[in-house]
Amino acid sequence: MDSDLHIQTRRDLAAAYALAARRGWDDIIWTHLSASVPGEPGHYYINRFGLRFAEVRPDNLVKVDVQGRVVDGSNAPVNP
Repeated sequence: MDSDLHIQTRRDLAAAYALAARRGWDDIIWTHLSASVPGEPGHYYINRFGLRFAEVRPDNLVKVDVQGRVVDGSNAPVNP
């Protein structure tokens, strides 16, 4: 289970995606924002490949390692 800090980080990142979408700072599905996973050096939250920025939610972010490999047990595609 994610700690409160992990949950807040995911919420903050999803809010950043929403803000970027509202400002027109996205490039359809070919770019991303990311956030470091608290307490897990070399791990990051990122959006699933294929989602527009306006579709990103805290619960559909994916955890990846520094090589871009999905490490949260999901089969979500990413574009590292």
